[in-house]
Amino acid sequence: MASDQDLAVSKAALKRLTGEFELDSVFRLDLAKRGLESLGCLPDCTCLEFLNLSSNRLADAAMLGGLKRLRYLDLSGNRLASLAGLEGCEALLHLDLAGNLIACTEDLHSLTDLANLESLQLQDRSRDLTNPICLSAGYADKILDLLPQLSCLDGIRVRGSGDFYYQLCRQIDQALSGGSNSPSAAAGASSSGGASSSGLGEAFLSLDASVTAALAETAAAETEFAEAVARLRDRELQTMLCLEEWDRELKKRKV
Repeated sequence: MASDQDLAVSKAALKRLTGEFELDSVFRLDLAKRGLESLGCLPDCTCLEFLNLSSNRLADAAMLGGLKRLRYLDLSGNRLASLAGLEGCEALLHLDLAGNLIACTEDLHSLTDLANLESLQLQDRSRDLTNPICLSAGYADKILDLLPQLSCLDGIRVRGSGDFYYQLCRQIDQALSGGSNSPSAAAGASSSGGASSSGLGEAFLSLDASVTAALAETAAAETEFAEAVARLRDRELQTMLCLEEWDRELKKRKV
């Protein structure tokens, strides 16, 4: 019987796992939790679009660079400190790196040319997985500055439709952290008329405006619903009157 390590390097084992005669016919592959330390012949699966390598012992992902069609890649729970080679995965849309050893933005530079990359996961609280970089101040801002193509970071919508509350929380966080880092900063904020308080106030005003708009939409929906119910009741009443009229007519005819 082939071991997990043999599975990573043996074409025959991968063919048995997938049921395919040729590795370039494999489109989806799940190799999670197999104790893998190397990728072996995996790059021969050139048509892969979905690849799950989570919860292994991988410290190098360079060999994945030849997978030009790969769209979903899960490398969470490994030992990666560098992503060199992934710049070749030009079709990549989603990348999960939670639970690795990524320590700084330099470790992510291989992703800057991936124009199609929409979603990046570096921490996952539900699985208690993170990276050292996630502990740094302003971590999310640094990632978004480096990778402006992202629309979703750590499962949170950060750009496009649905990103309002992320931007609001970001604004509040900046307002809270901007005026109390040092005595000089505090003095600067005081001399400028409370710039931090102003920023925080603007954030809450924005939230208030959003809540007000949502309440207005809810009220409008409730009014529309009430009107619809009233129309239904009118029709029900009209129907009942018609039935009563028909009943009277039938009784007259019988007489």
